[in-house]
Amino acid sequence: EARVPTSDTVGAPHRLRVTRLAFTGKKAGLLTDDIDFDQEFSSGLWALTSQRNDAGKTSILEIIMWCLRGHPKKLQDDVRAWLHNVRLEGTVDDDPFIVEFDVTEGIPTGSLTCGTDVRPFASDAAFADTLSQFMMERLGFDTFQLWVEGQGVATHRWPSYSTVLYLPREAEGAVIGDMAGNGVAQRLVQLFVGIRWARTYSAC
Repeated sequence: EARVPTSDTVGAPHRLRVTRLAFTGKKAGLLTDDIDFDQEFSSGLWALTSQRNDAGKTSILEIIMWCLRGHPKKLQDDVRAWLHNVRLEGTVDDDPFIVEFDVTEGIPTGSLTCGTDVRPFASDAAFADTLSQFMMERLGFDTFQLWVEGQGVATHRWPSYSTVLYLPREAEGAVIGDMAGNGVAQRLVQLFVGIRWARTYSAC
């Protein structure tokens, strides 16, 4: 009756990889410059480095997260306004997918394509909904609910799961999840690691 799973089921492992990121735009402000970034990511460990600060390392990670979440996590407003076109290529369990969109006055319009499955979007809300449905389906995740003080019961979907993919800078209040101390981190880590009874524990 409470929708708590009563069987000990461990989800099948899935693999999500980013294989290429490309974006164009025009930097504005005191120093204007064309933006033309295109990088393929082969197997192995990759690092983003530069000899100075404010070179765009964090922006690259944030753009990747925007493509994977459908909603930017901490992408700066000015960087978002500079972008003209963004394309991310990746695989889910070896099935290729592409997220590509144009940015007009900060609003994304494009599509997510995986084989013959094409899902268009033309707003922030539609982009987030498209990525959430796709990732939840392909990675086998279920929504889960947690009590949040001052808000009541909150339903968590792909945006919450996706926080495990990217640990923010030390200035952030929470390493995993969007809020510290609300119990999301423990549940997410248990699900990603594949601990037994994790889904039952998350539902309680």
